[in-house]
Amino acid sequence: MSDTGIGIAEEERQKIFNPFYSTKFVGRGLGLCAVLGIVNGHKGCIRIQSTPGQGSTFTVLLPADTKAPVLSASRGNVEVIYAGPHCVLVIDGNSMSQKVTVRILSRLGYTVLHAATLENAASLLRDKSKAIHCVLLDHALGQALVEKQIEELRHACNGTPLLLATDLEKQEFHRLYGHFGFSDFLEKPLRVAALAAKLSALIGK
Repeated sequence: MSDTGIGIAEEERQKIFNPFYSTKFVGRGLGLCAVLGIVNGHKGCIRIQSTPGQGSTFTVLLPADTKAPVLSASRGNVEVIYAGPHCVLVIDGNSMSQKVTVRILSRLGYTVLHAATLENAASLLRDKSKAIHCVLLDHALGQALVEKQIEELRHACNGTPLLLATDLEKQEFHRLYGHFGFSDFLEKPLRVAALAAKLSALIGK
């Protein structure tokens, strides 16, 4: 679907799939979120191509074979939301934020496992019957990360990407935890498009 309207700015493209986000005075901001959920339910993805002042094109891609993962990347002003049959392990001791993260990942088409502690997560990672493709560790503000514990978690990951979601800004993250060996980090609050892009890049490597 294409139009010749005002287009969508880069900062807006990072938010438009978030629930209740809208730039209009009317509406609930659930339309695109619902569309993304339906498309992901069919193991598909949505590609956005938009140039401010020239318009936007939304393309829905559906796999011919549901067993085949749909992997894609971002280039220039083309943004692809990832969806595919992969598993993400969420580590979060806060049950409320954990539920939100699990719900977002499920809507993106991922199978989700969750653990409240690093020890429980390590046990799940060592269980070879569960194929885990990425680990998402939620870091609460004011919570100190212990290097030895993260090292043990990375050892259990055995090459599986370890993504840190944190309230820290980029510079502060690198100062405090840049040497901990995380695969990447993501600033909170989590945005659907940003999370999807990070996971796509990490799992697709």
